[in-house]
Amino acid sequence: MATAHIEFFVEPFSEGAPGPHVAAAVAAFESLGIATEVGPFGTTASGEVELLAQAVAVMIRDAAAAGATRIALRLERPDPESPEHESSESAEHESPEPAADDR
Repeated sequence: MATAHIEFFVEPFSEGAPGPHVAAAVAAFESLGIATEVGPFGTTASGEVELLAQAVAVMIRDAAAAGATRIALRLERPDPESPEHESSESAEHESPEPAADDR
């Protein structure tokens, strides 16, 4: 299964006193067993893409219901087209050189 890293922030922002909309956003992930790390510029979490997608849906619904005026998120996953990935895959798919008899 594919894993990913997500970062999100919820507004309105109140320094030192996150409101119920922020608590609802964090709870959406934690209720599905996804650990979060709340930082000064956003909250991060990592996990299986399908589970993160479920948490995002709950987060949008619950944070909006609790007063969120803006939710921003970024999802990152390892790039399957990275040079490291390509070199290992291309070696698996290379055709052997034809034998001298086959030429």
